[in-house]
Amino acid sequence: MSRKVVIIIGASVVCLIVLLIAAPYFVSVNHYLPAIESAASSALGRKVTVGGLRVSVIRQTVTADDVSIADDPAFSRSAFLQAKHVKVGVELLPLLFSHRVRVTSLTVVEPQISVLRAVPDKWNFASIGVRPKGAASGPPAPDSSNALQGFALVNLKVKNGRLTVGSAASKAPEQSYEDIDLTAKGVSTVSAFPVEVDLRTSGAGKVTVEGTAGQIDSKGDSNATVESVMVHLKFHATDVPAKGMEGLLSTLNISLPSGAAFQRGSINADMTVDGALGHLVANGPVSFSDVNVSGFNLSKWVGALAKVSGITDIPYTEIQSMQSDVRIAPDGVALNNLKMVLPNFGTLDGAGTISPSDVLNFKMKAKLNVKKSPIGTLRTVASLGQQVKGDNDLSFRVLGTTSVPLFVPNVAGAAAKTAALPFRGVGKIFSKLTGDKKSSSKDDSNDSGSR
Repeated sequence: MSRKVVIIIGASVVCLIVLLIAAPYFVSVNHYLPAIESAASSALGRKVTVGGLRVSVIRQTVTADDVSIADDPAFSRSAFLQAKHVKVGVELLPLLFSHRVRVTSLTVVEPQISVLRAVPDKWNFASIGVRPKGAASGPPAPDSSNALQGFALVNLKVKNGRLTVGSAASKAPEQSYEDIDLTAKGVSTVSAFPVEVDLRTSGAGKVTVEGTAGQIDSKGDSNATVESVMVHLKFHATDVPAKGMEGLLSTLNISLPSGAAFQRGSINADMTVDGALGHLVANGPVSFSDVNVSGFNLSKWVGALAKVSGITDIPYTEIQSMQSDVRIAPDGVALNNLKMVLPNFGTLDGAGTISPSDVLNFKMKAKLNVKKSPIGTLRTVASLGQQVKGDNDLSFRVLGTTSVPLFVPNVAGAAAKTAALPFRGVGKIFSKLTGDKKSSSKDDSNDSGSR
């Protein structure tokens, strides 16, 4: 190799090194910061702020520091998302020579995301991508009326994120999830792409989600939003603590009786999640174990049935185990093959539904831990007007709402005759089970007259 060729190669290498070192200084991305914030705000329909931008030519990335995306003002004035860094992978040559940004990957580092639900069934992420009415026109991004349509990205990652889920309509505590890691490849709104999510709950709980997402179910709507993104996922929850779960249930419009709260226990689930994000349907088995519900005295709610089953008058309820096939959908919650073991009550099995307005409709059978008494177990249960197979079998319904449940025994034709008998206390049993104090008083009066 001639000396001249060596000099040319050496000079080229030196120039390349100088170019790489100097590039961050003459590629002044902060000069474009206002335009970037404006374009991002227009595309998301939310105010977006960025603390600063950095360019790494060697890594071919543009890093945005201290990124914040505002929440929907109908929900809160706080941020919907705050991230320490957002690293954007870009193609090098278009950035250097034409100042055009072509994104290849996106990595969000340590984001904090706040998801809120309002009544009726609306979430604060639903308006992402919808341009607010009356917003200043400005220079819109191409096809800004539907920013999600045609969106594509080679790789998307979220590292060490934190998610809080709460309700904008109640003061129930938020549920938090930590150490969220998300990986998605071939991200697109026109075709499905694989996605994996891992997160940790308080205690030793772990949740994993895997499947596909991405295709927009626009149904001809040119203003399709995040709620229109289709997903087909498998949801696995392992040893998730039940403590504090009443906050999440409240967010889903399921309210426990006043003062009731989960203090102990664990939850396991293995479900499929399908549909558009705004209308998800989840199916699969869910189990609870070793649960303690403070502030819920079961003996007070079941009335005279407590005397039959021997339920202790204590200010909490223990659930040894509970399993059910669960379906959660916009039209309500359905529980089938429900089986429960309550040490202070007995074993129960049945099925039922919880409507979107919180109304209960369950048919249950119980094998009671019957309290032995001089009257005799069989007579006590029979006084409820039921033909029993054993000394401690009882069928009943759970009506009312999740916040005010109503335990009602199944009463056949023979029950009416039984209830009419001059047996003191039968009327009281039914009145306590149905909550009809006036009816009970009237029945007692009639009984007295018949005597």
